[in-house]
Amino acid sequence: MYHVMLQGVRNRKLFVDDEDARQFVDIILRTKEEKPKQEGDKAAKCYTVYAYCLAPVYAHLIIKEEEDSISMSAARIMAAYAHYLNNKYDRDGSVYRGRFFSEPIEDDGRFDIVLRYIHQTPLREQMAERMEDYLYSSWHEYVGEECDVPAICEIKEEYGKMEAEEIRRLLTSPLPKGTKCLAPKYVQHRPSDQKVMEDIRRLTGATNVAEYQMLTTALARQTLIELRKTGASIRQLERLTGYGRGVIQGL
Repeated sequence: MYHVMLQGVRNRKLFVDDEDARQFVDIILRTKEEKPKQEGDKAAKCYTVYAYCLAPVYAHLIIKEEEDSISMSAARIMAAYAHYLNNKYDRDGSVYRGRFFSEPIEDDGRFDIVLRYIHQTPLREQMAERMEDYLYSSWHEYVGEECDVPAICEIKEEYGKMEAEEIRRLLTSPLPKGTKCLAPKYVQHRPSDQKVMEDIRRLTGATNVAEYQMLTTALARQTLIELRKTGASIRQLERLTGYGRGVIQGL
């Protein structure tokens, strides 16, 4: 069993509107089982989904391997959704940031934490004030609420036995301090030259290249380090501070 996360390339939205989110759910509904090869045969389970939540830029899922490996399961979902997305928005090229991200869920304790983490995504990302107000997660399946989004999850027996109020308390309970789960990796956008100069002025008082060159070496170099942390490029810093590429790269 794995916690799986798919993320859009270069912070691009995976889910622009409701139609996109519903299409993603429908793809899982279609691909989690193989159609029987002959009439009367049982459908073969490719994978099982235990939880999910869709945010604009990424998707969280808990997936259990069945006939397919986790790589095959993720590939089924990603290929079908990329095809839909590129057709709808008339574009090509990469849809996702890399292949996919995953971590194994090796025991019930970790499952419980990841389950809560995934369902709390709408609050963490400020997509809704309450978890029940957000349509595109498995919250409604766990608490037994009516929802017009198709049910796609299998509920583990111990959770299925809980009363609705008990499962609500579980899913909304705060995660332990220091909990680490898969999270989106956002691209840091490069600041403008004007923003870099404002930072230089704030950190050193220098307002142009000549004044920067008059700073002590220690202050100038420490400032370059701080500016690199904000996303300023080497080329920008060469131009705005007068320091050479070799010096900046070596810091």
